[in-house]
Amino acid sequence: MVNLFLNADDKVHVPQTVEINGKSHRLISLKSRIAKQLKGFCAIQNDLLQIKRSIESHIKNPSHHFEHLRSLTITYRKLWKEAGSRFAKLEEKRDLKQAPEDLLNFHSELIQLGDKYIAHPDETDYEQSFIQLILDEEKAVGIFNGTLSFHNFDFIKYRVWLELIGFLEEKLRLLILNKSNCIIGEYNKLLKS
Repeated sequence: MVNLFLNADDKVHVPQTVEINGKSHRLISLKSRIAKQLKGFCAIQNDLLQIKRSIESHIKNPSHHFEHLRSLTITYRKLWKEAGSRFAKLEEKRDLKQAPEDLLNFHSELIQLGDKYIAHPDETDYEQSFIQLILDEEKAVGIFNGTLSFHNFDFIKYRVWLELIGFLEEKLRLLILNKSNCIIGEYNKLLKS
C-alpha cells in the first residue's frame, strides 16, 4: 500500500517514483477498466482488513454496542455490491466457491441481517424505535425519541466471521495477483510492439 500525503493546498500528493530494493522506479497512472477493477479489489481488500481488525479488537475488549455490529455489517454488505467509482465487487459464485457450509450460512446471515434489519429497519427483533411525549404535570413540554437495539453476535459468531474473512482474503489475493499480472503483461506487450 502506498501512503498519500496532502500538500499545503490540501491536494493529494501522489508519488511519482517508488523505491524497491534500493532502486528508484517511475510510476505511471492507469485508467483502464482492468486498472479500475484492480483498484476496486484493493479497496475491498482494505475494507476486509478493517473489518478483521475491528472484530479482533472487539474480541479483546468487548463492547455490546449494536452500532459496532451495524457498522461492520454495512461495510461487509457493501463489498458485495458494485457502486459508485468502485468497479469491483465480491461475487458469491466466484468468491465463495468451495467455501465450507458454515461460512456460506454465516455469509447469508450477514447479508440478511444487513438487508432486512440494518439497511431497511422497521420494528424488528433487532431494533425498535420509539417516540414519547414528555409531560410536566399534565402539560406536554417536549418529545423524547430513541432506538433500542437488541442484537449482537457472541464470540463464536465473531470467530466464524474472522474465518470467513480469511477465506475471502485468500480469494481476493489471487484475484489481485491475476489482475496485476494482466496489467503488467498488457503493458509489456505494448512496449514490444
